[in-house]
Amino acid sequence: MSPLPNCLRLICTLASLAILPGASFAADKPNVVFILADDLGWTDLGCQGSKYYETPNIDKLAAGGIRFTSGYTCGPNCQPTRAALMSGQYGPRTGIYTVGDIDRFNWQSRSLRPVDNAEQVPADRELLGAAIKRAGYATGMFGKWHLGNDSANHPGKRGFDEAFVSAGQHFNFKTNPPIEHEKDAYLADFLTDHAVDFIKRHKDEPFFLYLPHFGVHAPHHAKEEMIARFRDKAKAGSREKGGHYDPTYAAMIGSVDESVGRVVATLEELGLDKNTLVIFSSDNGGVGGYERWGINGGSITDNAPLHGGKGMLYEGGIRVPYIFRWPGVIPAGQSSDEPINSVDLYPTLLEITGASSPPQKLDGQSYVTVLKSGGKQSLDRAAIYWHFPGYLGAGGDTWRTTPAGVIRAGDWKLHEFFEDGRVELYNLRDDIGETENLAAEKPEKAAELKAQLAAWRTKVGAPMPTKNSSADTAVEKPARKKNKNKGQGMGKGARRKSAEETKTSAVGSSGAFHALACEGTYPGHLQGVCTNQRDAIYWSFTTVLVKTGPDGKVQKQIDVASHHGDLCFHEGNLYVAVNLGQFNLPAGKADSWIYVYDAETLTELSRHEVPEVVHGAGGIAHHAGKFWVVGGLPIGSKENYVYEYDEQLAFQQRHVVDSGFTLMGIQTATFADGHFWFGCYGSPRILLKSDENLKLVGKWQFDASLGIVPIDDGKFLVAGGIRHRDKRYGGALSVAVPDESLGLKIVETLPAK
Repeated sequence: MSPLPNCLRLICTLASLAILPGASFAADKPNVVFILADDLGWTDLGCQGSKYYETPNIDKLAAGGIRFTSGYTCGPNCQPTRAALMSGQYGPRTGIYTVGDIDRFNWQSRSLRPVDNAEQVPADRELLGAAIKRAGYATGMFGKWHLGNDSANHPGKRGFDEAFVSAGQHFNFKTNPPIEHEKDAYLADFLTDHAVDFIKRHKDEPFFLYLPHFGVHAPHHAKEEMIARFRDKAKAGSREKGGHYDPTYAAMIGSVDESVGRVVATLEELGLDKNTLVIFSSDNGGVGGYERWGINGGSITDNAPLHGGKGMLYEGGIRVPYIFRWPGVIPAGQSSDEPINSVDLYPTLLEITGASSPPQKLDGQSYVTVLKSGGKQSLDRAAIYWHFPGYLGAGGDTWRTTPAGVIRAGDWKLHEFFEDGRVELYNLRDDIGETENLAAEKPEKAAELKAQLAAWRTKVGAPMPTKNSSADTAVEKPARKKNKNKGQGMGKGARRKSAEETKTSAVGSSGAFHALACEGTYPGHLQGVCTNQRDAIYWSFTTVLVKTGPDGKVQKQIDVASHHGDLCFHEGNLYVAVNLGQFNLPAGKADSWIYVYDAETLTELSRHEVPEVVHGAGGIAHHAGKFWVVGGLPIGSKENYVYEYDEQLAFQQRHVVDSGFTLMGIQTATFADGHFWFGCYGSPRILLKSDENLKLVGKWQFDASLGIVPIDDGKFLVAGGIRHRDKRYGGALSVAVPDESLGLKIVETLPAK
């Protein structure tokens, strides 16, 4: 037999390679773009039914592909969903069930101790970016990672060739690693700029782009020109009635929609759209729908007809938009009610990219057949599951969820609550809003699903919360009722110091106060500091109130409602500014209070609602027989507000401080030597000084936003926060003196470690 010509031999060789697993040319490998919104609710898109929010680009994406109406997240908040997406595993396998550690909420008042929560995916798991990278893809990730920013867990070390992380602020944001940006840059636009650049640079090779936006997560800040579009638009409801009503939130959604439009337009311009799968979803339900269920959750949107919102295992907390477009592969204009879950994305993208399986066991199931059939095919599996062995609190002693497990099997969904063992059973086809509990009517179905859920927990090794031996409250702790301008329990246990005691406290030596650190670490940031001008310092952390001696040693501490702010000492009591809602938004989102505690025992004496502080109470001072309350601002405000109350905390009037722009408003306040001093939070931090009539006499770039306290000899204690590992925080005090050019000048501080 004569030898094959060289050209024919080459053709045969290439043909044989084409049938080998994973041996396909770059042109045959589809690109993948996964855009993830943050806290976007199931109804927050035009294609999902909103009549107020505008999402033309996402709607177009849905019209060009398939929209899953029963798309679920693996958790009711950010971190567990992101862990499941990147690992392909349920929470019990990664140890990630919620955000942060278990002390984020006051579980000590409940009957169970939560299971400890991890915040990074174990190092032996191959994350999705790494698996796709092995298949010959360029990988990029820009945005909110939430799975660890340290060197070992940064996305750049977990499978992404190019990556930077940014979350926490929409303006004046920072990135890891640091990247310079325009001063007025908006984060959603900045992330999109880098996503578009990534696509252009890798247009000639297969790529996987993961674009996890921080929008529409709080703080709710948006571009002013976007907000203006929605101010005059007819609102689809109100906060009180439930609905879509907030122009700032609508503008944030608009920016995410613009991002989707720019990415798709880039793909089309480069001729890549027909070879690119574009996915859009959210990490959990929207922040809304709480009030109908007696939860003080600070709603900014509504997930109706779904039950509840973010932080809940009802549909409003875990059902989200899920949209896929792949022209020529996924039929256009389709929808599917097939339940899919976060853990399913990993095996789906493995199949699409031709990547081999990772070392870890995957809990999800590929839904490629459902995509390609336009929803006509279904998945062959028994159920999907949730395991949440912890607590997610809300304002006013209410809870978004307590420890629970959930199973959805077909149309049936069962909740099992671990504190008391009760179950709730719903038929989602007939009752998507989970309003009719059928557990008593259908006990056999409830028992079947409960057993199935228990068997799954055994299979995946799901740890259960344990008994809280120190709990001294009933399982169902009722929320306290609000009583406008009247202290709850006033007079019961209240301890007003005598005039002689007060005088002694006021004139007692404060020379003992110096630069020091507060003993211990706490689950929330430092928010304010005050002293009794004698022998005690009081530290207000977000969810903990601490009393120390002048040496910083803890004498007493109590858990408190989130979000406690700055505080002041007056006649033997502590007065703390508290906001149970949201800061720095248009009026109506805050829930402002003054809580009163006995300064010696830290016993709560009363609560006073101060609804006039419409942007969130942040700080409080006492002067001339009056209380002066300060707080947040609407975005873009060029003035600050001080709210005057009498000794009984009855509102007198609002004062305007002509301060100019300070971003987030006054958060701390004190009075000394004939002047008010105000610390403003934001970037940069601003110190304001006014006369007794609140006329501005000084403004400096100086950070007193975590506490400013006058001591002797004209000096001040200035508080600063300390960040420890594992999202624990501490506090420290420096000593400062007034300075004409600096505002305050630090003269004593702790030595650097």
